[in-house]
Amino acid sequence: MKKTIFLFFASLFFSFAKAQNYNVLTDIVERNPEYKIEEYFEIKNNSQGEPELIKVEKSILNGSAKEKRIYYKGTPYFNNQQWTRAIVKLPGQIPLEGFVSYNQVFQRLYFKNYGGFGAGTLIQPEYFELDSLTFTSYPENDLLSYGFYTFTGFEKNGFSLLQRHDKLQHNNSSHELQGYIVDKDKYAGIFSENPSFYLINGKKTLKVESKGYFIKQFTKDKKAAKQFVKNQKINFKEETDVIKFLEFLM
Repeated sequence: MKKTIFLFFASLFFSFAKAQNYNVLTDIVERNPEYKIEEYFEIKNNSQGEPELIKVEKSILNGSAKEKRIYYKGTPYFNNQQWTRAIVKLPGQIPLEGFVSYNQVFQRLYFKNYGGFGAGTLIQPEYFELDSLTFTSYPENDLLSYGFYTFTGFEKNGFSLLQRHDKLQHNNSSHELQGYIVDKDKYAGIFSENPSFYLINGKKTLKVESKGYFIKQFTKDKKAAKQFVKNQKINFKEETDVIKFLEFLM
């Protein structure tokens, strides 16, 4: 009985001693030889003067500092600037001056009232003024509830033409593959402009496109309209082409 009690307390003592010597950092390094300590983005122009988004990942590998840089062609931001001075009008408030970060891929707007570092606050404004343009939101409109829109200046038959300033992100699959790849592209992804256009008259909202439903709103001769698109090589991502098409229809 005494021997059993002695063994119990001896085991308890050694367990306590081991706990006292336990080092959390050492255990993390042993279980995870590489772990991330910092991650951020930079925007720089390459030798051709084109903007690049650079993702910087800093980590610890076996106790040594390691840095990895991942390059993207272009950026998701309006005018390729992460923070730009702007005027913002939030619901129920007076317009505020500050800095906005407009991510066109996700149609998200972040705001802060000072420069320098900081992530800012995600907001959904009534409108914001940036680069001589006024971007308006339409949260109650089913077709326009996603994103921000500017007026193009085109008006006809009670309709006004809006533009949504989207961008697309195309990821390079070779960066996701393992092993050595001879023709691996420098860029992990590319950001490209992808604007879309909408007609609005207060009661009706239509996306401008070469589809029968849209054409039917203005003409019965869908065949002639589609032939016009083909002959004129209408690009529905170009404002001048979109207006040319609308002038033909309306």
